[in-house]
Amino acid sequence: MAKTPSEVSLLDITETINGPITINECLNEDYKCLRLDFCKETCFYHHIFDDINNMITGSLSKITLDNALNNSIHVIFDNDA
Repeated sequence: MAKTPSEVSLLDITETINGPITINECLNEDYKCLRLDFCKETCFYHHIFDDINNMITGSLSKITLDNALNNSIHVIFDNDA
C-alpha cells in the first residue's frame, strides 16, 4: 500500500536510502569500542553522541514529505519551543 506525502517522514526517506542514521560509529550495534573495556554504558562520549543522534532522528521524523514540498518546515520547529 502506498503512503501519502503526509505519512512519509524525511527520516523514512533518509534511512531508506542510506540506512540507519548514526553520527558516530560507536552508535552501531556491532561496533566494539576500545574505550572503557567496550562498555558503552559508562562512556561519556557515547551518551553525548546518542543524545545528539536522537535529536537529529527526532527532528527528521517530524518533517513529512508534504511539509517539505509545501515549504512548511519552519512551522514544525517554531512551535517546538
